[in-house]
Amino acid sequence: MISSHSYWFSSVVTLYFFFLVFLVLHTLASPIHHYCCHDQRDALLEFKHEFRVNESNSDPYLSSWNNNRDCCVWEGVTCDAESGKVISLYLYDIPLNNSLKPNSSLFKLQHLCNLTLIACYLYGEIPSSIGNLTQLEFLYLDSNNFKGYIPASFANFTKLSLLDLSNNQFTGEFPLVLLNLTTTLSSLDISSNLFKSKLWPDMSRFRSLEYFDVGGNSFFGPFPTSLFMNPSLTRVDLWGNNFTGPVEFKNISSSSKLQILYLDHNNFTGPIPKSISNFPYLYRLDLSDNNLIGPIPRSLSKLVNLDSLDLSHNNFIEPIPIFISKLVNLILLNLSHNNFIGSIPRLNSLILVTLDLSYNKLEGKISGWLWHVPTLILSHNSFNRFEKSLEVSDLSHSVTLDLSSNVFRGPLPHWICKLRPSTLLDLSNNSFSGSIPQCFRNTVAGLTSLNLKKNNFSGVISWIAAAIAYGPGVFCGLVIGHIFSQGIYNWFM
Repeated sequence: MISSHSYWFSSVVTLYFFFLVFLVLHTLASPIHHYCCHDQRDALLEFKHEFRVNESNSDPYLSSWNNNRDCCVWEGVTCDAESGKVISLYLYDIPLNNSLKPNSSLFKLQHLCNLTLIACYLYGEIPSSIGNLTQLEFLYLDSNNFKGYIPASFANFTKLSLLDLSNNQFTGEFPLVLLNLTTTLSSLDISSNLFKSKLWPDMSRFRSLEYFDVGGNSFFGPFPTSLFMNPSLTRVDLWGNNFTGPVEFKNISSSSKLQILYLDHNNFTGPIPKSISNFPYLYRLDLSDNNLIGPIPRSLSKLVNLDSLDLSHNNFIEPIPIFISKLVNLILLNLSHNNFIGSIPRLNSLILVTLDLSYNKLEGKISGWLWHVPTLILSHNSFNRFEKSLEVSDLSHSVTLDLSSNVFRGPLPHWICKLRPSTLLDLSNNSFSGSIPQCFRNTVAGLTSLNLKKNNFSGVISWIAAAIAYGPGVFCGLVIGHIFSQGIYNWFM
């Protein structure tokens, strides 16, 4: 009995021991929830009262900020699970309609890691006291009406990783205070402001930078070659500035990860550099609205991941290079508003959605493979004929077909009767003549837009009146009744 009792007692002690161990481990593993600290709650309420907020609206954010609830569960507020300190404040599209005061209670929340005040109708200058928030890692103040200079106190943000000040009215030079953040910043967006200066000469100091957007300002000077020495860059936006001179990629990191490059709407000159091929991961390239010239380098064909290539509004005077056919992943190709000559080379991308070759000096026939492109814009060229073989299925994907302002002659081709509904069709400013095919009556009613003006049609097309009356689209050049070749109606001439 004693032996049995000892065994039982030993078993109970063992079970109790494991139970205690379980409780300890469970307690350690379970997060301890601390309620919002009183000083944090009071600071948030004071911050709320700094603004003329209409609590009667349906906006749940600030209406939930009251003493009846723990501030850690207020909308837009996140607390540290252990300390109860506010570490994140996220307000989006809240009409605060005021400026940030230098003594704002916001700056008492010194444990903030994330401060997001996007589209909150804030205006005025950012007070230097924002530098009190030394723990910030993410700062989003975009889409407001802030003005003036970036405070020097930004130098206190030694942990800052993401900074977005876009869509405001900041002025002055490129913020030199950012040079204090070169080791931490991974994303910098100061686009759509009023900055006017050269960029910092040695942009390679931003060694951690992945995203860089200064578009929509008035930055000027030469191409910032040093920027592209940063191996971590994945996206660069320089669009909409006044940069000049040649585009040069010198000393590019051999491990470049660049994927998106927007250099459009500047004043760059010269040819596209051969070194463009040193960005093997590039899938979006926009060089439009510059003063670039040819020849287009063959090395461009090595960018096999490109899905969007825009070279429009430049000064290319050459045939469209055949090697562009190697870009088999293209979804958009825009070569419009140049002086390309010759015919259109066959493109091998089976997923091409938009092809814009308008406003060039291209000529010859329209090949059958082009009908597979849903948005096809070939206006203002010298095309004069169509490839004869055309199957019904060839037009099944057409959404926009613009062949206006070319030199087509003769009757309308019968393939127009095969257009899918909701197609925009523009054949204006050509020399088409004769009658409009009767089969077109079933097509015209479903078109989104139809423009046949400034041609030489003749005959009776009274059936179009019904199409106009019951069709959903917008029609230019269609006149109810009889249309004669004498050219009485300007819409058709």
